[in-house]
Amino acid sequence: MLYGEYSERNDMYHPDLSAFGVTGSNLTQWGLGAVQEIDAAAMSLWLTYKNYDASFEGAPPAISNLDDINVVAAGAMISF
Repeated sequence: MLYGEYSERNDMYHPDLSAFGVTGSNLTQWGLGAVQEIDAAAMSLWLTYKNYDASFEGAPPAISNLDDINVVAAGAMISF
């Protein structure tokens, strides 16, 4: 099975960042993944890729110039 995901979060930053001048934030997340079921072994295998793009409004360059975060994860689950 293949799947995709997308979300966007606005102004969900920690209140302590206001001390650095942060007045707003935006986090966009998207991802793709694949899951393979192996019935004979009661097993699931998966591989995912996720991209996170964050930005802050009103923040100094040290906080506002962020690179995207890319995450690749793989796993397996055996049911018994």
